[in-house]
Amino acid sequence: MDEAGTDFSQSNIVGSEIGQESGLSGEETVGLISRLLHSKLDKKFADFKRALEQKDLSTNSQIKKLKTEAKASSSFQFKGNTLQFEFNSSLSDSINNAFDHLHEGDLSGVYKELENVKASVNKRNKVRRFADKRWLGHGGRV
Repeated sequence: MDEAGTDFSQSNIVGSEIGQESGLSGEETVGLISRLLHSKLDKKFADFKRALEQKDLSTNSQIKKLKTEAKASSSFQFKGNTLQFEFNSSLSDSINNAFDHLHEGDLSGVYKELENVKASVNKRNKVRRFADKRWLGHGGRV
């Protein structure tokens, strides 16, 4: 195995034996090895680039969330409005992530994000029902 993680021990391209066994000249053998290395490096680079883009998207999403929270904390008069704005923003982010997964063809990612949205909405609805019952139970208006 070389430094890039390529295992040549199982391939037919091993040193000068190739030229002797297959009838290829040294130049052809070098060309084959060069193309093999080139394709392996291209694949490794593409994988690295994809991982870097995903990290960049994650970082941008986190920055956007922090900006939204900062904006919400200073722009609403009542805390309840701030909380609802943050909740709606998190749902919007999850839906945007689902669209990103759909664009990439990652249906399991879409499913995961939509399950997250569903769970968040159900949790929020339970809290709202509880708060509504509590308000009415303590002399609140009907």
